[in-house]
Parts: sequence; C-alpha cells; structure tokens
Amino acid sequence: MECPVCHQPNLAEEITRCPNCKSELTGFKELAAAESERDKRKKTVKILIALSVLIVIGWGVSASMMSKCASTSEGEKNLIQQKIESQAQNIIDLKAENEALAMRNDVLEEQFLSVEVIELSEDGETIEKDYLVHVVKEGESLWSIAEDYHSDGFKHEEIAGHNELNDPHYIKVGDTVIIKK
Repeated sequence: MECPVCHQPNLAEEITRCPNCKSELTGFKELAAAESERDKRKKTVKILIALSVLIVIGWGVSASMMSKCASTSEGEKNLIQQKIESQAQNIIDLKAENEALAMRNDVLEEQFLSVEVIELSEDGETIEKDYLVHVVKEGESLWSIAEDYHSDGFKHEEIAGHNELNDPHYIKVGDTVIIKK
C-alpha cells in the first residue's frame, strides 16, 4: 500500500498510521474498499442490464416465430415435417457411415503399423531390412519409443537419424517414425 498523503511506498496492509507523515490510514483503506465494492456492483448491474436486453430480444424473436408458425398452412407444415424427417434420416445414415469409416480406419492403422520399408542399394537391387513404421500416440516421445522397441531410451538419437528429424525432441501425435529392428 502507498500512503495517499506523502506517497510513502510499500506500506504493510495492517499499518494504521504512516510511519513517514503520521497520517491516519484507516479512513483511506475504508474508502478504497468502498470504491472497490461500488465498482463490483456497477459491473453486476451492467451484466444484469445486458441479460435483460437479451431476454427481451429473445422473447421478441420467439413471439415473431410463433406468429409465423401460427400462420403457416397445413401443406407448409407437412412440407416442413417431411424436411425434418429427411434430415433426421440423413443424420442416421451419416452416423452409420462414420462408424463404418472408423472401423475401416482401425483396420488400416493396424496394417500401416506392420508395413516394412524396402531400400534400394546403389546398383538398384532391393535390400530388405528389418524396419517398422510406428505412428506416434498421445504422450509418446522418441525416448519412450526407443525404450519400447530397443529397451534403451538413449537410442532415440539413432531413431531421429533414420527419420532425418531436425529436432528429435519435437514429434507430434500422428507422425510416422521408421524404426530399425
């Protein structure tokens, strides 16, 4: 706290008199607390006014919609009902398709994890090496991956080298990492 009379800085909150100018500080503290409380109440009133305005606007829109619905003919109501039912069926179809795609994605992910990398030698002959492709999951790092495959976290630099990673400490979920068996 700062003394409002002599501007002595860093006064403890429990001090009732300024050690520099001997001014009574209790009244100033109460005044500051009252101002703070007044500011809080102003904010509360502004929020309540804004909410009231939103409620009135919502009520007006709702009343307008209700009057439109009341004036809608029976044929229009049937058409609207058909559109709603059609959209509901589309949602059901999309959910089923989404589930089928999720299952297919799981199968593809399992297949992807078992892919072996084949390198070509300089003369064009294929050299089949024992490599695995690993998809990075949440919470994994090169260190943890090296521990999983090589039982040695220090092999993370080797994995980074195989994958030509500029920063071996930055991998993200979904990245693929080639691992030598």
